[in-house]
Amino acid sequence: MKFFFSKHDIEKADISDERGRVLYEIRTKNSLIHADKTTITKVSSNPFVLANIEWHSFHSSTLRFNEMEVKMSEFFPSERRGRIRFFAAPDGRKYKWRLDMKDCIFGELDECGLTTEIAMLGAQSAGGFFHQDTHFLEVSPSALPLLDTIVMTFVCLERSRKELNNREESREIEASMDHREAEDARVEDILDH
Repeated sequence: MKFFFSKHDIEKADISDERGRVLYEIRTKNSLIHADKTTITKVSSNPFVLANIEWHSFHSSTLRFNEMEVKMSEFFPSERRGRIRFFAAPDGRKYKWRLDMKDCIFGELDECGLTTEIAMLGAQSAGGFFHQDTHFLEVSPSALPLLDTIVMTFVCLERSRKELNNREESREIEASMDHREAEDARVEDILDH
């Protein structure tokens, strides 16, 4: 089943089902002085706040849900330079998110550490030159009881994925510039001789 984001900026989007019903509202208040704060609200006949995230730049961000408060670095231990994040869900099972450059894949871990993929970030073209792709979470029907957890953890980790991508792109640009400077120096050296 697909769940669609109303905006490309996931931290300020609604999430709707395939029939267009809004199921979640995600709102982020950005601040230059204080930490940014994201609220994830589950929309129903009796709406309620599913989770709050307080984003920090220099120490671990904080996640509040189910009357708990936890540092995200503790809730989501990571591997592979932050590209794989593990956590235990309220159902007691262990799960992981794999954060690739363009997508995120959510899976359940078995006793042997093998992963069964049950949700992933996807995009479909809106068509035309000036239209942005529509992003969605595709969730296996067997994982629908975990939808709140999938949405909450995805919102937490999507910012991390984008930050990792930006850092890697910056390193690639720096390496490319260093390579160009070395090439320019070599050409100058050849011309001088």
